Amino acid sequence: MSLTLLTPPAAPALSVPELADHLQLASGFCETDPLWPRLYRAIASATSAIEHHYDLALITQSWRWRIDAEHIQRVGKPLAPPRHPIQQIDAVQFERAGGTTSLDPASLTLTARKELIPADLPLTGTLQVDFTAGFGPDWNHLPADLSEALRQLAAHLLDPAEPADKSTSALNAFPAQVAALLAPYRRLRL
Repeated sequence: MSLTLLTPPAAPALSVPELADHLQLASGFCETDPLWPRLYRAIASATSAIEHHYDLALITQSWRWRIDAEHIQRVGKPLAPPRHPIQQIDAVQFERAGGTTSLDPASLTLTARKELIPADLPLTGTLQVDFTAGFGPDWNHLPADLSEALRQLAAHLLDPAEPADKSTSALNAFPAQVAALLAPYRRLRL
Protein backbone atom coordinates (compact mmCIF):
# COMPACT_ATOMS: atom_id res chain seq x y z
CA MET A 1 0.00 0.00 0.00
CA SER A 2 1.32 3.45 -0.85
CA LEU A 3 0.02 6.98 -0.64
CA THR A 4 1.30 9.84 -2.80
CA LEU A 5 0.32 13.49 -2.55
CA LEU A 6 -0.70 14.71 -6.02
CA THR A 7 -1.88 18.23 -5.25
CA PRO A 8 -0.95 19.88 -1.95
CA PRO A 9 -3.30 22.28 -0.19
CA ALA A 10 -3.50 25.68 -1.86
CA ALA A 11 -3.32 27.41 1.52
CA PRO A 12 -2.03 26.51 4.98
CA ALA A 13 -4.55 25.17 7.47
CA LEU A 14 -3.86 28.22 9.66
CA SER A 15 -2.33 31.54 8.64
CA VAL A 16 0.57 33.12 10.49
CA PRO A 17 -1.49 36.27 11.33
CA GLU A 18 -4.23 34.05 12.82
CA LEU A 19 -1.69 32.25 15.00
CA ALA A 20 -0.12 35.61 15.95
CA ASP A 21 -3.58 36.84 16.97
CA HIS A 22 -4.15 33.66 19.02
CA LEU A 23 -0.81 34.27 20.76
CA GLN A 24 -1.81 37.89 21.35
CA LEU A 25 1.30 39.23 19.63
CA ALA A 26 1.53 42.96 18.96
CA SER A 27 -0.76 44.37 16.30
CA GLY A 28 0.92 45.09 12.99
CA PHE A 29 2.71 41.72 13.03
CA CYS A 30 3.93 41.11 9.45
CA GLU A 31 6.19 38.95 7.26
CA THR A 32 9.26 41.04 8.04
CA ASP A 33 9.02 40.22 11.74
CA PRO A 34 11.83 37.82 12.73
CA LEU A 35 9.30 35.58 14.53
CA TRP A 36 7.30 34.99 11.31
CA PRO A 37 9.34 31.93 10.12
CA ARG A 38 9.05 30.25 13.56
CA LEU A 39 5.29 30.70 13.52
CA TYR A 40 5.09 29.35 9.97
CA ARG A 41 7.16 26.25 10.91
CA ALA A 42 5.01 25.68 14.02
CA ILE A 43 1.86 25.77 11.86
CA ALA A 44 3.37 23.36 9.32
CA SER A 45 4.52 20.99 12.08
CA ALA A 46 1.19 21.07 13.90
CA THR A 47 -0.72 20.49 10.65
CA SER A 48 1.53 17.59 9.70
CA ALA A 49 1.26 15.99 13.14
CA ILE A 50 -2.54 16.19 13.21
CA GLU A 51 -2.93 14.93 9.65
CA HIS A 52 -0.51 12.06 10.21
CA HIS A 53 -1.83 10.87 13.59
CA TYR A 54 -5.50 11.15 12.66
CA ASP A 55 -5.35 10.26 8.93
CA LEU A 56 -6.89 13.63 8.10
CA ALA A 57 -6.62 16.06 5.23
CA LEU A 58 -7.40 19.40 6.81
CA ILE A 59 -7.38 21.54 3.66
CA THR A 60 -8.46 20.25 0.22
CA GLN A 61 -5.71 18.12 -1.37
CA SER A 62 -5.47 15.30 -3.92
CA TRP A 63 -3.92 11.89 -3.29
CA ARG A 64 -3.09 8.68 -5.13
CA TRP A 65 -3.65 5.51 -3.10
CA ARG A 66 -2.29 2.22 -4.39
CA ILE A 67 -3.44 -1.03 -2.77
CA ASP A 68 -2.45 -4.57 -3.73
CA ALA A 69 -5.43 -6.80 -4.51
CA GLU A 70 -3.96 -9.40 -2.14
CA HIS A 71 -4.13 -6.82 0.67
CA ILE A 72 -7.76 -6.09 -0.14
CA GLN A 73 -8.55 -9.81 -0.05
CA ARG A 74 -6.76 -10.19 3.35
CA VAL A 75 -8.20 -7.11 5.00
CA GLY A 76 -11.60 -7.41 3.44
CA LYS A 77 -14.07 -4.71 2.59
CA PRO A 78 -14.77 -1.88 3.21
CA LEU A 79 -11.44 -0.05 2.96
CA ALA A 80 -10.70 2.96 5.13
CA PRO A 81 -8.91 5.55 2.98
CA PRO A 82 -5.63 6.80 4.45
CA ARG A 83 -6.86 10.41 4.44
CA HIS A 84 -10.32 11.71 5.21
CA PRO A 85 -12.79 13.31 4.82
CA ILE A 86 -13.07 12.27 1.17
CA GLN A 87 -14.70 14.88 -1.04
CA GLN A 88 -14.70 12.80 -4.21
CA ILE A 89 -13.15 9.88 -6.07
CA ASP A 90 -11.35 11.35 -9.09
CA ALA A 91 -10.07 8.26 -10.93
CA VAL A 92 -9.81 4.50 -10.45
CA GLN A 93 -7.48 2.11 -12.24
CA PHE A 94 -6.60 -1.53 -11.84
CA GLU A 95 -3.14 -2.65 -12.91
CA ARG A 96 -1.99 -6.19 -13.51
CA ALA A 97 0.50 -7.99 -15.73
CA GLY A 98 -1.79 -7.67 -18.78
CA GLY A 99 -2.01 -3.88 -18.52
CA THR A 100 -4.00 -1.13 -16.88
CA THR A 101 -7.76 -0.86 -16.90
CA SER A 102 -9.55 2.39 -16.05
CA LEU A 103 -12.62 1.89 -13.94
CA ASP A 104 -15.59 4.15 -13.39
CA PRO A 105 -15.12 5.98 -10.05
CA ALA A 106 -18.71 4.93 -9.32
CA SER A 107 -17.38 1.35 -9.15
CA LEU A 108 -16.21 2.26 -5.65
CA THR A 109 -19.04 2.73 -3.21
CA LEU A 110 -18.37 5.47 -0.65
CA THR A 111 -20.21 4.53 2.54
CA ALA A 112 -21.74 6.93 5.05
CA ARG A 113 -18.66 6.25 7.22
CA LYS A 114 -16.51 7.40 4.26
CA GLU A 115 -15.13 3.93 3.62
CA LEU A 116 -14.64 2.56 0.14
CA ILE A 117 -16.14 -0.70 -1.02
CA PRO A 118 -14.53 -1.76 -4.30
CA ALA A 119 -16.37 -3.87 -6.83
CA ASP A 120 -15.16 -7.44 -7.21
CA LEU A 121 -11.47 -7.40 -8.15
CA PRO A 122 -9.11 -10.04 -9.49
CA LEU A 123 -6.92 -11.72 -6.87
CA THR A 124 -3.70 -10.22 -8.23
CA GLY A 125 -2.82 -6.71 -9.30
CA THR A 126 -2.98 -3.22 -7.86
CA LEU A 127 -5.95 -0.93 -7.33
CA GLN A 128 -5.07 2.75 -7.80
CA VAL A 129 -7.51 5.34 -6.46
CA ASP A 130 -7.03 9.07 -7.02
CA PHE A 131 -9.15 11.06 -4.59
CA THR A 132 -9.67 14.54 -3.21
CA ALA A 133 -9.90 14.92 0.55
CA GLY A 134 -10.19 17.75 3.03
CA PHE A 135 -12.70 19.85 4.89
CA GLY A 136 -12.52 22.68 2.36
CA PRO A 137 -10.21 25.09 0.54
CA ASP A 138 -9.13 27.12 3.56
CA TRP A 139 -9.04 27.56 7.34
CA ASN A 140 -12.63 28.82 7.48
CA HIS A 141 -13.96 25.38 6.46
CA LEU A 142 -12.40 23.48 9.37
CA PRO A 143 -14.71 22.37 12.18
CA ALA A 144 -14.26 24.54 15.27
CA ASP A 145 -12.66 21.78 17.35
CA LEU A 146 -10.04 21.07 14.67
CA SER A 147 -9.15 24.72 14.17
CA GLU A 148 -8.80 25.18 17.94
CA ALA A 149 -6.65 22.04 18.23
CA LEU A 150 -4.41 23.31 15.43
CA ARG A 151 -4.01 26.74 17.08
CA GLN A 152 -3.25 25.19 20.46
CA LEU A 153 -0.77 22.66 19.09
CA ALA A 154 1.07 25.30 17.04
CA ALA A 155 1.26 27.54 20.13
CA HIS A 156 2.47 24.58 22.21
CA LEU A 157 5.25 23.89 19.71
CA LEU A 158 6.44 27.49 20.13
CA ASP A 159 6.62 27.31 23.94
CA PRO A 160 10.04 25.98 25.02
CA ALA A 161 9.04 26.22 28.69
CA GLU A 162 6.22 23.69 28.31
CA PRO A 163 7.19 20.52 30.21
CA ALA A 164 6.43 17.67 27.81
CA ASP A 165 5.97 15.01 30.49
CA LYS A 166 3.23 16.94 32.31
CA SER A 167 1.22 18.27 29.36
CA THR A 168 1.13 15.41 26.91
CA SER A 169 -1.21 12.54 26.52
CA ALA A 170 0.55 9.18 26.67
CA LEU A 171 -1.70 8.03 23.84
CA ASN A 172 -0.28 10.26 21.12
CA ALA A 173 2.18 12.69 22.71
CA PHE A 174 -0.08 15.68 22.06
CA PRO A 175 -0.91 18.07 24.88
CA ALA A 176 -3.89 16.60 26.74
CA GLN A 177 -6.20 19.47 25.83
CA VAL A 178 -5.33 19.12 22.13
CA ALA A 179 -5.80 15.34 22.28
CA ALA A 180 -9.24 15.88 23.82
CA LEU A 181 -10.24 18.21 20.97
CA LEU A 182 -9.01 15.68 18.41
CA ALA A 183 -10.55 12.60 20.08
CA PRO A 184 -13.64 12.52 17.81
CA TYR A 185 -11.36 12.20 14.77
CA ARG A 186 -9.39 9.23 16.04
CA ARG A 187 -9.83 6.10 13.94
CA LEU A 188 -9.96 2.80 15.69
CA ARG A 189 -7.88 0.09 14.08
CA LEU A 190 -8.15 -3.61 14.68
